[in-house]
Amino acid sequence: MEIAALIAWLVTAVGGFSMLGTWIARGGVAQQKAGGSRLPAPVLVGHFLLTALGVGGS
Repeated sequence: MEIAALIAWLVTAVGGFSMLGTWIARGGVAQQKAGGSRLPAPVLVGHFLLTALGVGGS
């Protein structure tokens, strides 16, 4: 079961980092100021910080 949890975590982490990379490549915060995204920057940054805290706490 531990192996399955590790694989699921790795798949999720890779997906999250690829989405973050895409967001940054498409302009990041500058894109949001232009109205290209519906999510405010604090929501995205907060989500990333909570993820980092969760990984660091395990």
